[in-house]
Amino acid sequence: MTRVKRDYQAKQFIERGPDQIELQVQSDGDFRGTVHQKPDCLYTGLRFRIYVEAPVSESDDLDYHLRLGTAELTRVSVTGDDSRTVFLTIDEWETRFEDRDEEQFAERARARILGDEEGDISPFAKIAEAERINEFGIDEWRAIYDWANSDTSNLS
Repeated sequence: MTRVKRDYQAKQFIERGPDQIELQVQSDGDFRGTVHQKPDCLYTGLRFRIYVEAPVSESDDLDYHLRLGTAELTRVSVTGDDSRTVFLTIDEWETRFEDRDEEQFAERARARILGDEEGDISPFAKIAEAERINEFGIDEWRAIYDWANSDTSNLS
């Protein structure tokens, strides 16, 4: 039932929330961000992937989203303008990268996030989407969630 609830809440965020949340580094893998749209889809326990913009190559102006880790939404706070401040904490740092350049870039970004190295860093979060979440629409997830939470004690 816990997994169904988490999947339903993730589907709500996918449908109603922003594509990504810009984050400010707080300390030791903790982040804070602001969500302005549809704040009713924010739940503690939602899992997000933390990314930074990484260059494709040193001689190129193209960037891509480099995943640094996975974080959990630990707290949601209401602000005065109907937006929400969200607090995320890293659960797990990414350890596998495509090549040594990507690994070194990720190490420097992580060091900046942890305060071990000076420099600007602009992390952002995207919902950690499992493929199974997209198997059903929001109404179908709501029905599954309602069924899982119904009294099933007489179904022996």
